Amino acid sequence: MKRTLTLITTLCLLLSLLAFGASAQKNHTIVTVTIAVKGELVATQVSVPVEDIDGDGVFTINDALHCAHEQVYEGGADAGYGSYTSEYGLSMSKLWGDESGAYGYYLNNASCMSLADPVKNGDYVTAFVYASSDWSDVYTYFDVSAKTVELGQEITLTLMAAGYDESWNPITYPVEGATVTFAGNKTGFVTDAEGKVTICPDTTGLHVYSATHESMTLVPPVCSINVVKAEAEAPEEETGCKAIVGASLLALLPLAYLCMKKREN
Repeated sequence: MKRTLTLITTLCLLLSLLAFGASAQKNHTIVTVTIAVKGELVATQVSVPVEDIDGDGVFTINDALHCAHEQVYEGGADAGYGSYTSEYGLSMSKLWGDESGAYGYYLNNASCMSLADPVKNGDYVTAFVYASSDWSDVYTYFDVSAKTVELGQEITLTLMAAGYDESWNPITYPVEGATVTFAGNKTGFVTDAEGKVTICPDTTGLHVYSATHESMTLVPPVCSINVVKAEAEAPEEETGCKAIVGASLLALLPLAYLCMKKREN
């Protein structure tokens, strides 16, 4: 019993040191970025490792958009993205090469104070260039951003819009009469009075859906549906912490045993 407790204690100590070393090396966070230019999606749910570009010790929306352009825009952030500090705080001067000044951005489908708002691992950042000259584009989003379903399985989406009430308080409301698009083409699926629409993908693979409206200019929403065959599904592979801990335990067993023998001698 004593030998077993010694082995467990040694393993815990070694794993703690391993975890500390890994956390010390972490210098970025993962954020999903979507960018639209005048109603057209140009970057769709891009997984972006965000670095602290300005070195202020905080990961921000500005950092996320800078890193996204560095990753997917031809010419990188120097060519496609810009920001500056004004009396209103940190502001955008360029988005996807556009320098019109007509920009908007949301964090997790909610309005932001400025580009300096912090982001964390798993957040969604959406930025866009207004399509309408009066900045009347309506920001919309599906209640489901990404999902995996089996072939033939129906999925119900709800399309919501972000806006303000008469007192300029942020509100959301369902969008009726929006037509779902797939690969940029209109489908026969239209949202009802509750903003709901039920679709059923008929092929496997990644399906990216958006929406358009006859009477409103929408900031295009995005929903990515990964369609798989039920019989082709394999057990989920352990990744992340589970995989690291499992591999670490196996690798450290011999070392732990030697440490235990040394203590006994």
